[in-house]
Amino acid sequence: MVKVRKTGKSLNINLTDTIKLLKFLENFMFLDIVDRYLSYLGEKLVPLSSIKSDTLTIYPKYVLVPTTQYYLSFIDVEANLGGVRIMRKRDIEIDKPVQFDEYEFIEYSWGPWFKVEIGFHISFYENEKKIGEDGVSIKVKSYTGFGTYYCPLYFYKDSAKLRYVEEGLKAFIESNGKKFEDVERESPAAALRIGVLEDTMFLSLNVFYSIYNGIAKEDTNEYKIFTPFTRILHSYGKNFEEVLSVIKDFSVIL
Repeated sequence: MVKVRKTGKSLNINLTDTIKLLKFLENFMFLDIVDRYLSYLGEKLVPLSSIKSDTLTIYPKYVLVPTTQYYLSFIDVEANLGGVRIMRKRDIEIDKPVQFDEYEFIEYSWGPWFKVEIGFHISFYENEKKIGEDGVSIKVKSYTGFGTYYCPLYFYKDSAKLRYVEEGLKAFIESNGKKFEDVERESPAAALRIGVLEDTMFLSLNVFYSIYNGIAKEDTNEYKIFTPFTRILHSYGKNFEEVLSVIKDFSVIL
C-alpha cells in the first residue's frame, strides 16, 4: 500500500460530462513522423527508433479521487491508496456534481511513488506518417502488486466500450431521482453501466490532470512527447477548472 496525502485541493464536475471529456480525449494526441522522428507542429521530439512498445506510460504524482461513488467499483482504488475514503452515494441526482479530491503520492526513501500508471496505446496511421492514441488505461497497483485496479478505454470506430459508456450515461439519466440500491435490484445491468460511467470519468479526468501537471521524469521519452500537450492544456486557462470548461466546449464540435 502506497502512502498518499490529501492536499486540500478539490474540483467539482458532473458525471454527465463524461462523454464530453472522452470525445476530446479521443482527438487530443496526434504526432507527425518527420525524418524518422516523432514531431509535433514541426518540433522534433524523439527518434522513432526509441519507441520500444505500443504503449507510452506516465506515472502521475497526483490523483483525483471522488468523495462519493454509486457503484463503488473504486473499492480497489480505495484499498490500494492508503488514507483514501470513498462513501457510497444513495440517491441518484444527475444535476449534482461529484467532488474529486486531490491526493499526492508520498515518495518512500527506498523508491518512487509509481503506484498509478496511465498508459496511452498508440498506433501508426497514413503509411506511418502519423502516430496517434487508439486507447488509454489507468492502473492503481497495490504494494504487493496483487488486486490491481485496471480501467481501459479504446477509441476504435466500432468501439463497443465507448457505446457501453454512452449506455451508462443513458442509464444514469433515466435513473435520476431513484435510490441506487433500487436500481441495483430492478436492473443490475443498468447499475453496472453506471459503474462503468464512473470508472470512465475517473480515467479521463486523471488523464487530463496528469498531463496538465506535467510529466515528472524529465529524462524520459514520455516527458519529451507529452510536454507540448501540457503546454496546450495550460493555454486553455489559468487553472484546471478553466481547462475543463474549454475541453467541454470544444467537445461540442467534435
